[in-house]
Amino acid sequence: MRIVALEEISTIDYPNVPSAVVYTSGCSLRCPYCYNYEMVIDPESFTELEANEVFKKLIELKPFIDGVVITGGEPLIQSGLIVFVKALHRAGFKVKLDTNGMHPKELEALIPFVDFVAMDVKTNREMFKLFTSPEDGYERMIESSDIVKMKAKDYEFRVTMVKPFISLAAMTELTHYVLADSKKVALQRPLFDHVMYPEIEMSAPSEDEIEMYVYMLESSGVKTVIVR
Repeated sequence: MRIVALEEISTIDYPNVPSAVVYTSGCSLRCPYCYNYEMVIDPESFTELEANEVFKKLIELKPFIDGVVITGGEPLIQSGLIVFVKALHRAGFKVKLDTNGMHPKELEALIPFVDFVAMDVKTNREMFKLFTSPEDGYERMIESSDIVKMKAKDYEFRVTMVKPFISLAAMTELTHYVLADSKKVALQRPLFDHVMYPEIEMSAPSEDEIEMYVYMLESSGVKTVIVR
């Protein structure tokens, strides 16, 4: 398991749970607006942290934290992840997993040991190829979303609102095939000061567009929609 960073205390990464954040390197996507892209495209430039040493540090932090967030990169490409998560559970931590939804088999195997799943929903079928995804990336996203809805103890789907990847047409499709009737959807405002491909023209939605997205999601049966 390749761990490249540890944030010892966070109050924003796991809803209502003070947590440490474990960062893993490598990813199965190349999202143009990725802000952790160094961990994705150049993981060898980071000093690898031993999983056992990270676990010992988390135990030391236990008086101050209740949870551990595992993020990346994409954690589900890491060998040894399920062993690490089981150990965290035995130690009494709540575990949150951040995932891009490209690894449904690994997700299904891990999900019984995870307390909260945050899954990214990137874009519609037509635009998915721009994320350099697996050929069946769109289908994997749908399969993973079904697993999350049916089997996760708690979860949210995250949509980063970056034009042209998220548009009215894209949100209409994603609402129908992925997001409808889900427990929670977080619409995320993008940041463009540090992205993987700055040469690609990208922009944020207008407030009117955001209001439309919220209305579409709530009308489709989504229980909670937040904008952050």
